[in-house]
Amino acid sequence: MASGEEDFHCALYAFLLEHDEERLVRVSSPFIEGFLRERDTELLWRHLVLHEKHAQAARLMDALAHAEEEKTPLEDRVRYLTRAIASLQQVASGGAGAAAPGGAGGG
Repeated sequence: MASGEEDFHCALYAFLLEHDEERLVRVSSPFIEGFLRERDTELLWRHLVLHEKHAQAARLMDALAHAEEEKTPLEDRVRYLTRAIASLQQVASGGAGAAAPGGAGGG
């Protein structure tokens, strides 16, 4: 049954990805992070920040900034590192208040 449930969620998320990204990043479900990790890491970052998972958001941005297998432009790497720093600052301050997804470093 879990497979059918996950399939339903993934179909819903695919629809939202095409039609309503803002609603998609607000979803709270056990399947959303895996879906976004495979489909759109920028949206995954926004989701993590919105749900105040700042340490995970920082790790994600750090991994993207240091990815060797991709030809990521320098400006993107700088943006990722800036976001990682902002997320770590939220962790250090106790995580009160999520940083704006389009905030420090662009978006």
